[in-house]
Amino acid sequence: MIYIHSNKPQIIHRDLKSLNILLSQEIINATSFIHTKITDFGISKKISNEQQFMTRAVGSYHWMAPELLDYTNYDEKVDVWSFGIIIYELIWEKIPYDNLDNLSLADLLKSKKYTIKVTNFRDDIELKLFMLIKECIN
Repeated sequence: MIYIHSNKPQIIHRDLKSLNILLSQEIINATSFIHTKITDFGISKKISNEQQFMTRAVGSYHWMAPELLDYTNYDEKVDVWSFGIIIYELIWEKIPYDNLDNLSLADLLKSKKYTIKVTNFRDDIELKLFMLIKECIN
């Protein structure tokens, strides 16, 4: 993400999710070193200084930042939100609010009442990653 966000002009992916991340090899254990590649730039956007309007509600709802549903401007932070959801998915092997359909999830995101609650942490690393997730979605 740092690479695409630091380009001139800047690129916002807008559909960052686990399905759009390729791994160089299978993860065998926690110490495996793998390379990742971000794919599917079909709805990504190059941002220029003159940019006035960007399409709303693009991407996959379960990884979508609330700004993408509002009628306000947004920036690369929408990808940071998605990154937080991906971390959550990697740790707990599910996505938050996976029981909601797209319309219900969109309503929840627009209401600004979207929270992620986890009370049982297996270890200190999970707790620290959860704190990172909270930073990404706030």
